Amino acid sequence: LCMSFRHLQMSELIQKGVADIMLKEIDFPKGCLVTVIRVETSKDCKEAKIYISILPNAFIGKILTLFNKRKSFFKHLICKKLSLKHSPEIEFIIENDYDNI
Repeated sequence: LCMSFRHLQMSELIQKGVADIMLKEIDFPKGCLVTVIRVETSKDCKEAKIYISILPNAFIGKILTLFNKRKSFFKHLICKKLSLKHSPEIEFIIENDYDNI
């Protein structure tokens, strides 16, 4: 129970941290909206899947390439922001599923 609470809490902190980093540190192209939908952290907190939505769809490739090139930047800032010794390995996943809205 303690471990599952910890990884859920870590997911929430990473989600807030990544959203803050995107807001303050990334210059997105004009007309592009990027939202952190959710973060799923492994039970050992060594991996984090960051689900993002990108609008309009025409920007998906460009933004995903930008994020993947800057993974170490995100990891460094997450580590610093959350006062962690080691940042989890992160993976950005596009979640533009509007059928459920």
